[in-house]
Formats: sequence, structure tokens, C-alpha cells
Amino acid sequence: MENYIAQHGWLFYFFAVFLASVVAWLVKRVADRAMDAFDKVGASVSDLYNKYNDHEHRLSSIEGEHRIFTQVKKGHGE
Repeated sequence: MENYIAQHGWLFYFFAVFLASVVAWLVKRVADRAMDAFDKVGASVSDLYNKYNDHEHRLSSIEGEHRIFTQVKKGHGE
């Protein structure tokens, strides 16, 4: 076996280069998919921020919560 490897060293280098290129292709593919997933998450967060970024919606939510909590406290104390 050692004679075969010694006589056919180019075959070892061919397989090493082939294996390295397959690994590099797989790493690139995984990195591209991860970046796509991060982009989708970023777009979702941006959409949610844009959806609830108006003053009226935020203030009405805060006022509604305040009204509910004040009614709950009055009901408990009596």
C-alpha cells in the first residue's frame, strides 16, 4: 500500500483538493442559508416595528392597560 501511495501521490492530492472543494461548497451553502434566515428575521422585526410604530396605538395600549389595572385594584380593595 505504501508503494502505491508513493507511486501515485498525485491521486492523493487530487482527492484532497476534491474533498476540500466539497467542504468549501458545503460551508458556503450553509452560510448562504444562514444569511437568508437572518435577513428574514430582520425583515420580520422591521415589519413588526413599522406596524406598531405609531403614537396613537402605543398610547391607547398604555391607557387601556392603565384603565384595566386601576379597575382591578378598585375591585380588590372593596
